[in-house]
Amino acid sequence: MKLCNFAKVAKEIILSGLLALSLFALLAGQSARANVEQDVPVELEKKIATSIATLTVLEQAYFEEKQRLSHIELAFQNNEKGIAEVFEQAIVFHNLEDALITVRASLVKELLLLKASQVYENGTAETKKARLL
Repeated sequence: MKLCNFAKVAKEIILSGLLALSLFALLAGQSARANVEQDVPVELEKKIATSIATLTVLEQAYFEEKQRLSHIELAFQNNEKGIAEVFEQAIVFHNLEDALITVRASLVKELLLLKASQVYENGTAETKKARLL
């Protein structure tokens, strides 16, 4: 089980690095996106709502699978279950954990895109006001 812990930590480090790189790329590319369309926030809000719903379902399933894995590990320690059941449940749990991390990362990306589009819209409105004055 220590190998699973190492793999989990390594996976989180790698995904955190990728998330940081994507956030940096997003922030660096904001100045290049001068022609943001008005319907982008509406599409982003739909994506965000979908991501939140998916995240809620995945988090519930994550806690259920975590409890199931704990019960199977306890049964294994009591010689009631075999290593195959523990391994099978661990794979299910870690796949679900991967999906949860991916959805969280995409939600962060979508929220940053929404924030960037709102900042751009506010900036253009203020620029138009300044030109009128």
